[in-house]
Amino acid sequence: MAFIYGFKYLMLVTYPALWTKVYGYRIGIAGLMYIALGVGSVSGLLVGTPLIQFVYLKLVARNNGVAKPEYRLPVLIPSSVLMGIGLIWYGWSAEAKIFWLMPEIGTAIFSFGISALFQTIQNYLIDMNPMYAASSIAAGAMFRSFFAFGFPLFGQAMYNRLGYGWANTLCGLLCFTLGVPFPVFVYLKGEKLRKWANKRFQ
Repeated sequence: MAFIYGFKYLMLVTYPALWTKVYGYRIGIAGLMYIALGVGSVSGLLVGTPLIQFVYLKLVARNNGVAKPEYRLPVLIPSSVLMGIGLIWYGWSAEAKIFWLMPEIGTAIFSFGISALFQTIQNYLIDMNPMYAASSIAAGAMFRSFFAFGFPLFGQAMYNRLGYGWANTLCGLLCFTLGVPFPVFVYLKGEKLRKWANKRFQ
């Protein structure tokens, strides 16, 4: 979650320069380009919310009605893949300076994936230990805020050096490498880790 938040703020730092300097749009027109982020986020909520619940209930039913927090996690994998695709799409279409709609589509795909991913992780943080849910959410918020603060500090320099294409490819590949193995690991080992942590809390 923290890395993804960092990628989001990294994009927001470089977004204005793309539309005003690379594409040469006026500030008013450049501001309209944020619509893609909103469309992607709302679409992610509308699709992600029922999908997360559908997968969760299916897995609970398969486990004879016994719920586990890890059943919230499978949607993380397609969400992370979508985010990686969105970042790479946005980066290379911006690098090539092709028609403005193409970077916008990449941005919308990225924000769609973020929206579904955040819902999934928030649900998991609450379900994994309801007694400490507030602490889990607070720790997650603090951790991702550090990344949101840190990433923009090197963002513009990274984009100046690597360009939109390679910088976003690097971030997209990180989405794949973090977003696919991590949920698989937690899905398989999460229950054991939770029980170990709960004993330490007690």
